[in-house]
Amino acid sequence: SISSINFSAGLISVSPTLGSSGGTLLTVSGVGFGTETNDVNLYHTPSGQNICSTTTVTAYGTFTCQTIAMEIASADELKLWIGG
Repeated sequence: SISSINFSAGLISVSPTLGSSGGTLLTVSGVGFGTETNDVNLYHTPSGQNICSTTTVTAYGTFTCQTIAMEIASADELKLWIGG
């Protein structure tokens, strides 16, 4: 029998890939979170901050993110952030 399962959360995709520097509604796909998960966000590595002003988990592995006003270069690294 299995007593526990370990997994790592991860980012799969962000859509759309282009948006407004004033803020854009994104759909984010990943692994390691579900409909009961609170505090999901996208972490912008170069600036050291979360970029979603609001998030809504819409399904297992999917959430929407309204971004804050900022410019993000195509080469910038984004990470999935869950909780702390």
